[in-house]
Amino acid sequence: MSTTPKNPAPRTVAPASAPEVGALKEALDAARGQLHALREKVRRHEALSQASAHATRLSKERDDALRALGEGLMRAVADGKLRIPPPLERLAAAVTEAEARREAHARKIDDLLAEGELAAARLREKNAPRPQTGLASRPKKR
Repeated sequence: MSTTPKNPAPRTVAPASAPEVGALKEALDAARGQLHALREKVRRHEALSQASAHATRLSKERDDALRALGEGLMRAVADGKLRIPPPLERLAAAVTEAEARREAHARKIDDLLAEGELAAARLREKNAPRPQTGLASRPKKR
């Protein structure tokens, strides 16, 4: 059996001296100041992030509008409803060439996909299970 009592007497804490309390208060005040400064930095960063996201959204809207305008103008030129001024003909020709290259590339991709599909179909036919018949198999040649 143990001789220690079940409920030992509570320990008493020595009261803190005045210089220790002052040092603790100073440390607490410094930590609060750092927390306040950090919160301000976070608020500024959040405001900058929101402003940046808004600027990006506005830029995308402008780009979309310019793209739609350019596509509309190119359609009007292709339909013969609009003539391009001579200084801009070179730019229009560059757009037409880029569109032709894009279409050629898309056809090449379509050809590659069709070729792959044909190869896959041949492989499926080759690996397809043969129908089973009720007849016995031929005897093996020796």
